[in-house]
Amino acid sequence: MGAVSTEPDEAASALTVKRDTTASRQRVWDVIADGWTYSQWVVGTSWMRAVDRNWPQPSSTIHHSVGIWPALLNDNTEVLASTPGRELVLLAKASPGAGLESRSSLTWTTERLSDRDG
Repeated sequence: MGAVSTEPDEAASALTVKRDTTASRQRVWDVIADGWTYSQWVVGTSWMRAVDRNWPQPSSTIHHSVGIWPALLNDNTEVLASTPGRELVLLAKASPGAGLESRSSLTWTTERLSDRDG
């Protein structure tokens, strides 16, 4: 019998993007932990509608729109896992209508960043 995957379907077609920065781990975390800045670091997000008070705790959500006017889709992104200062795992869901749904997962890690500013 073959191996059974426990990864969600979203993980089957993963894309990894890495960026270097001189910012400290804490500075990067401060940005991604502020749900209102989501549209500044996720391409295609055009407008923030609401952010749960407990963001970025697991199960919290942010509500935003993607696209350009007049073709905007309302989207929700949920925190699947969060290790403050280290990792944020998100699941974005957009519903373009007609019973269709688009799902994307994002994992942000600060593993290669310094604990110091500079």
